[in-house]
Amino acid sequence: MLQVKEAKANGASWYDLNWLYRGVLTFDNSSQSENLTEFPVLVHLTSSNFDFAKAEDNGEDIRFTDSDGSDLLKYEIEEWDKSGEEAFIWVKVPQIDASSSTDNIYMYYGNSSALDSQDAENVWDSHFQMVQHLEESPANDVVGHLDSTSNSNNGTPKSFAGTASSTTDGAGKISGADVFFSDYVVVGDSSSLNITDVITVGAWVKSSQGGRVVQKYVYISSLPSYYYGYELAMAIGSGEASFLIGSGTSSESALGTSDLRDDLWHHVIGEWDGAEIKIFVDGELEGGETWSAAPSSYAVPLEIGHIYIPMVHHYFNGSIEEVRIADTVRSADWIKAQYLSMNDSFITFGTEEVHPINFSSAGDSQNSIGLSVASFPNDSVGSAGYYFYRSDSPSRNSGWIQTNSWTETDLSCGTTYAYSVKYRNSAGVESPAISLSQTTADCDEAISLPPVAFMPPAPPPFSPENPQGEFRISINDGTETTNSRTISLKLFAGSDTTRMAISENPDFSGAGQEPYQTTKDWVLSEGNGRKTVYVKFYTQWGQASAVVSDAVFLETAGDAQLETSVAGKIAREGLKLQIANVKQQLVQAISQLIQIIQSQIEDLQKQLLEITG
Repeated sequence: MLQVKEAKANGASWYDLNWLYRGVLTFDNSSQSENLTEFPVLVHLTSSNFDFAKAEDNGEDIRFTDSDGSDLLKYEIEEWDKSGEEAFIWVKVPQIDASSSTDNIYMYYGNSSALDSQDAENVWDSHFQMVQHLEESPANDVVGHLDSTSNSNNGTPKSFAGTASSTTDGAGKISGADVFFSDYVVVGDSSSLNITDVITVGAWVKSSQGGRVVQKYVYISSLPSYYYGYELAMAIGSGEASFLIGSGTSSESALGTSDLRDDLWHHVIGEWDGAEIKIFVDGELEGGETWSAAPSSYAVPLEIGHIYIPMVHHYFNGSIEEVRIADTVRSADWIKAQYLSMNDSFITFGTEEVHPINFSSAGDSQNSIGLSVASFPNDSVGSAGYYFYRSDSPSRNSGWIQTNSWTETDLSCGTTYAYSVKYRNSAGVESPAISLSQTTADCDEAISLPPVAFMPPAPPPFSPENPQGEFRISINDGTETTNSRTISLKLFAGSDTTRMAISENPDFSGAGQEPYQTTKDWVLSEGNGRKTVYVKFYTQWGQASAVVSDAVFLETAGDAQLETSVAGKIAREGLKLQIANVKQQLVQAISQLIQIIQSQIEDLQKQLLEITG
């Protein structure tokens, strides 16, 4: 038996067969020596790695699973631009193994009936206190920059001029960004941002000058001075990244080494782990300062792109996006992997896969070939079904059927035939066709078969529904008319019947064999009138019964022939009534004649008695 099927990476199962396509996304964590747990990965789709025509307009049908192909993962679509063929999606991966270059997840798409299933809040682990993508474009004083965590630390733009150098609608490293110049975004004073323990703060920045990136910090000039909170910045005079911790009466900061004033995008992260303040640039540690005092909190708003130190406003000049604050320490490996993920250097996109239809065939017979595929969920719902067809000449097909197998008979021995099959889900979306070839048994091959192989199928047993014990088909339990093209068939065959063929053509042209069922729904051909359905029953050896049939008169509402067919029915009913009247009159006449004859006989008998008496 020849078997052809789609490749399935790692043998992973298919999440849901209503999704027509999937792709494997493989991570390169080979340079990181630790497991990355609950890790948010950026999936960047472009025309070079994804066919947007096969997905819904806004990515509603996108789904992600773990490497087993079935366990769904949380995801957030930051941007989906079908016309521009680009999308940015954050996916929470349970674990990416240390030093691995083979760990993977799956992305599914191609389901027109799927609804949006994003769960942005749960993409980011509980340590994230704020995730601001800054891809939205709100107006001034409108709370329009949305926090992706459950903390609702949303941002409000202030003083943006709506120009190329001062806008909330700028181009970002990943998606959108804010371009700052004497303006800022205020988030407000939130308890979730008053972090007084270990902390990690990060952002993407692009500038030729520098300035304050993000801060929840206050400096009180007095004797002594006081310092509260934290601040991530880029030095205006020298361009290095810095991270500052204010611990009450003292403060300390770590300073990077690279001058970032090159008007290119850089990823900067500052953190305090309880013993040291560190600064990372583009995934690499650039500076650190020993510091054991925790940050102190103060009732001031968190601001992006600005700080007010008594009497002076300090702004950021340039672009900022992807601002994140967490109440935990991220390892150097985590920070490096995040940088690679956001720099399109972490994922390899595999070849697109289609439905795992296990398409198989058997050509043990000299004149028939049986085809089958793995059954799909809900394959008898709505428009779902299977379509088998021979792709060489002359072509034959099964039509759309809701059984996952089909047998073609009356073939030539020793001949190779090409077949294809496709699946249609309940929404009417068809899968791509897959193909195989199969050869019937050789003409001179001696096939040893038992005697029963040459016997026709046995008739069915006697039953109340089949008192004659004969092969039989019944339409709608014997009703004479129907107003629906969909009819119910009852089929009566013996115990050795395994397959059957059904057609409205007495020669069964275009009809294939299917597994025998005692009941089956059938859709009649279009057009009103008398419809005859024929059936033949087969044994496993291909021996056929005689053809049996049943008929029904179809009268569908709205059909152009309805008026004619109704008139015809009225005429037929009138004729039936006339015949019944004639029959009744004939019975009455015969009854009267019998009475006359009986009376005459009685008279003759009396006369005979008188003569003989």
